[in-house]
Amino acid sequence: MLYLKIIDKSGYSFFGSEDRKECIFGRKRTCDIVGKLKNISQEQLRFKLDGKGWTVENIGAEGDVFFNNRVFRAKMIKKLSPGDVIAFKDNVETDDFVILEVVREIKTGAKSNDKRRTISLVNKNEFFIGRDINCDILLDNPQAARKHARIFFDGENHFLEDLKTESGTLVNNKKIKKTILHNGDRIEVPSAAYVYLDKKLLSSKSQTGIQVDLLDVSKDVPDRANRGKMVRLVDKVSMRIDPATFVGVVGGSGAGKSTLVDCINGRRPGTGGKIYYDTNDFYQNMYCYQSVIGYVPQRDILHENLPLFDSLRYTASMRIKNGITKKEIDEIVRKVIKEVKLEGKEHLKICMLSGGQKKRVSIAMELLSNPKIIFLDEPTSGLSPDLDYEIMSLLKELSKKGRTIVIITHSMENISLCDKIAFLGRGGRLCFYDTPDKIFNYFKTHDYFRIFYKLTDEQTTLQYAEKYRNTDYCRDLTEEFKQIYK
Repeated sequence: MLYLKIIDKSGYSFFGSEDRKECIFGRKRTCDIVGKLKNISQEQLRFKLDGKGWTVENIGAEGDVFFNNRVFRAKMIKKLSPGDVIAFKDNVETDDFVILEVVREIKTGAKSNDKRRTISLVNKNEFFIGRDINCDILLDNPQAARKHARIFFDGENHFLEDLKTESGTLVNNKKIKKTILHNGDRIEVPSAAYVYLDKKLLSSKSQTGIQVDLLDVSKDVPDRANRGKMVRLVDKVSMRIDPATFVGVVGGSGAGKSTLVDCINGRRPGTGGKIYYDTNDFYQNMYCYQSVIGYVPQRDILHENLPLFDSLRYTASMRIKNGITKKEIDEIVRKVIKEVKLEGKEHLKICMLSGGQKKRVSIAMELLSNPKIIFLDEPTSGLSPDLDYEIMSLLKELSKKGRTIVIITHSMENISLCDKIAFLGRGGRLCFYDTPDKIFNYFKTHDYFRIFYKLTDEQTTLQYAEKYRNTDYCRDLTEEFKQIYK
């Protein structure tokens, strides 16, 4: 059974059962649940039960609708889980939001990873957020301090105070020391985010990886051969990297792969266009995302003469501060070793590991800080075909566990394991961005070598870049970006 709790001045509404498998939410009086909101459609949401569980579809055309703090555009369908939050912007002038929260879904075998997604702040005058087991709101992230932040009530208002942490506490994308909380304020701490509403905290962040939107991203640098002139390395790239997906960035030598990826992760910011992480301007809020971005360079930087466990423990102690204990570090290291499938190698020196195992160690080092998005520069370079498949399969598995994975690669043997391929042509132009099964029909050929060869030609590259801009995907995305990022 699904219960939907609508939190607004009208109180609570509940619906859903095995007998009642569909429900409409909207402004129309004949809807199953009527929302008296200014900026929603007559019929805005359809909740539906099928054999796999409950889903919600945005069937409206008006209003700003958000699902777990990400834009929920028209015709999109989302699977519902306990704790999912749907928000409607109710007043453009005051930025008031109305929140709908999925409270419980009872179904055979159903489990929830989140035990508390709504936290009432009315029972106590002081609440602590952090890693310490005695905190009122417990954070399971090594980047969080034992006592990270404090919420307290002065008799009239709730205040949020950062407890002098290294990673910081954010309210509406700005670091704070202490601030008063208003309805709709978004609070961010390492790996968790909440919306403050009516003396409650509502979880508003998906547990999956980060969504990245690229809008006409370009990169110009000085031309060394012609002083005073600029050369373009990336040319107006627009695309979306969905959360918890595995994306391969490919192209010929000098096509701008590394430059584009470095624009996305902030190592070398773009000079034109915009990049948004979970709809937030990335370049304006880079410090907010430093703790959730991982980067694995092409060349492994490892402590070759240290045993695997000792090397990871040393790296963790350097990267993770906030008063973490040796016992906690060892627990994180064991978890990461299991995740990259290196159990049994803990006491072997890294120099004795194979090339594929060393690459797994490099990935493990990034996993220590629990990133939500990981960038890898040619992770299978120099590896044999079997090790290439091994690493690509591992990365696919990591994406399925909720991380966004972006790789640069020349190797096409196992590129079909990626969810999407971004193919760049000469001059850093995006010529294709779709699933691997569509690439040969798109380029009218049957092997990757001919695609690489085609995109070395300037004129051919321009034609395919224009073809991509005219795809339904790119046109729809451009229209959506206009609505979201006005």
